[in-house]
Amino acid sequence: DLEAFEDLKPDTNDPNELADQGMQAMKNGDHGIAFACFERAIDVLLDRRSDTQRNRQLGRTRVNQAAALTRLGKLSLAEQELRTALRSPAHLDGTTQVRALLALANIHADLGDTVLGEIEAEKASSMANKHSLVRLEAMARHTLARVLADQGNFAGAVEAFREAAHLYGSCGEAFEAVKVRVGIGTCYVDLGKIREGVRMLRTALSEAKHAGHRRLQAFAWGNLGQAYYRLKDRERARGCFRESEALALYNNEKQADILFLNAYYEWRMAADADNPTRERIAFGRLKALRSELERRFPEVEAFDRYLERGCRRA
Repeated sequence: DLEAFEDLKPDTNDPNELADQGMQAMKNGDHGIAFACFERAIDVLLDRRSDTQRNRQLGRTRVNQAAALTRLGKLSLAEQELRTALRSPAHLDGTTQVRALLALANIHADLGDTVLGEIEAEKASSMANKHSLVRLEAMARHTLARVLADQGNFAGAVEAFREAAHLYGSCGEAFEAVKVRVGIGTCYVDLGKIREGVRMLRTALSEAKHAGHRRLQAFAWGNLGQAYYRLKDRERARGCFRESEALALYNNEKQADILFLNAYYEWRMAADADNPTRERIAFGRLKALRSELERRFPEVEAFDRYLERGCRRA
């Protein structure tokens, strides 16, 4: 389905301009446009004579392309781009190497290999510290935090999130700091400190909204919905999931991971309320979204186990 973005490729042959347009699209949450820009830049660079400047630019562009592919849910393709870039480490500067390693850590965590993800995050953190790359060290601690949370070590995750927040603060990185607050709020919910987690999630949501970060808003609304689900406040939970869903569908792309999580809890709530109609609708959406997901997280695994038991219908 990446062909849908083929017509979005700019006509320019300037890889610098293409890179700038792609990065701006990433900031705007237009990941399909970003993919098209980076894809065009790679094509242009591959047609040029190989030299140090071209090779370094190609490596950076592949790492950027992997970020766009990850946001589009194409994890295997993203991993392929990263491995291609890392195959020639002499062509990569320290910053690009750390970014590539970090991206691999996140992809492996998304695919359920949290052990490898943890190793890569620690390695990226050490490399970033060695090169005095404060922002990337913060991102490495951030990645380590989400891996620890995926492993169920929520207290360890909160500590790593706080380390990341301190580093982000020292380099003035506002966007990632909001993501950290979403992460800490979610961990508080998982630790049973639900009301404190809700307060932090609402603060982070307000900040994401003010800055216009669409995916982050969708993510925060979804996590807030899960918190209300645990508080057994079904109406507020549904309201949050509706807000999240509206934000997760945008510009010919959809955030399948966020949509799956929302549908999963809608399905659980329908079953709890003994509402077979709503349960069947949510189940149908889950089956459709599951086929689009490469990511592995507890809700995906729970749904897969349900299907493996032969429960093909709600």
